[in-house]
Amino acid sequence: LRVGGVRPEQADGFARALLGAQCGPDDERRGRAVTVWLLEQAALAGHTALELPRLTATLAQRGVPDPDAAVQGTLAEGEALAFQDALDVPGARPERAAG
Repeated sequence: LRVGGVRPEQADGFARALLGAQCGPDDERRGRAVTVWLLEQAALAGHTALELPRLTATLAQRGVPDPDAAVQGTLAEGEALAFQDALDVPGARPERAAG
């Protein structure tokens, strides 16, 4: 999926041809690749981030059996970054503007 213009369905076909039975929808490499691809597609559409529920729902639609594990694997490999707004953190107080 790192090759421009390649869609997940095409990459799945290439992987099956290359790896045979070793490759399947539950392969962690596929989950990470689809996660990165979805984030790249969102960036091309002008988004700087995706909310986790939206990302995991889209991963499930793309046939990733464990979307949460795919996202965690992507983060663990450093292929994406996670951030959380201070307003979303329980108990966090918004910062005041200097002045």
